[in-house]
Amino acid sequence: MARVGAIDVGTNSTRLLIAEITDGHLRELRRELHVTRLGDGVDARGTLATSAIDRVLAVLARYQQIAASEGATRVRAIATSAVRDAANGTAFLERVRQTTGFEAALLSGDQEAIMTVAGVLSGRPGQRGRLLVVDVGGGSTEIALVEDGALLRSVSLPAGCVRATERWLAPGPISADAVARARAELRELIARDAHGLHGDHVVAVAGTAITAAAIDLGITGDDDRPTDRHVVSADLIERLVMTLSPLPLEERQRVLGLAPVRAPVIVGGLIVLAEVLRHVGATSFTVSVRDILHGTALALARPVP
Repeated sequence: MARVGAIDVGTNSTRLLIAEITDGHLRELRRELHVTRLGDGVDARGTLATSAIDRVLAVLARYQQIAASEGATRVRAIATSAVRDAANGTAFLERVRQTTGFEAALLSGDQEAIMTVAGVLSGRPGQRGRLLVVDVGGGSTEIALVEDGALLRSVSLPAGCVRATERWLAPGPISADAVARARAELRELIARDAHGLHGDHVVAVAGTAITAAAIDLGITGDDDRPTDRHVVSADLIERLVMTLSPLPLEERQRVLGLAPVRAPVIVGGLIVLAEVLRHVGATSFTVSVRDILHGTALALARPVP
């Protein structure tokens, strides 16, 4: 049995998982999420802002204490889109190592997909058929095609909830013209990079999908576990885009009972998810709360060669 900690330093949030791994089976002990907005302005500026770095480091200091108190023997921090795209991304990771002592790794889009698929399948042992795993993140969206538990192909699209909002939308009320422009740009991008990706079922992970499921279920609070395996229709995603986009932030926050902090970027994420579903011809998706964090934890528990 191994007790490990996995940290996802994402474009929009910084998350922690403490887990016990026994014979390849994962048991969650603790999960935390803080919206840190590391990717604010990276798409336009090309660098991580000092204020954003400071927010992440403050959360990592808290995670360092939690990992120690929970007895995690190994802790790994992974970084994704915002750090990949930033000129000072390598310097940021080095600072993470120096200030926390965590192993810190920058993942490519393909590596993100591999870890996410591992996490999803850990909650679906014996999964058969062709499965599309969709991860709408802050700065990128990964789509992975899995058949009978084996990863066949993956793509990483340079579009996520934060990037879509900064490029085409706005944190507050969003016009119908802005929504249409975002959709057109995304359709072109997805058609170019994700052609030929089709599966029997779609599983979606991360905040946009979980938030949509929570709204569908009427869930409020911090516990996202009831959304796991909930089936969400593509029609609901379309209705949420139409309902949420014209709202001021304060009203949008009231609708997002599970995650009001996602209000500034949720419409961007929903539009990305809607366009992916349209492209692959899916009328619904199933939510998984197991994702890249769980895949990272499982990889940490493997013996070091």
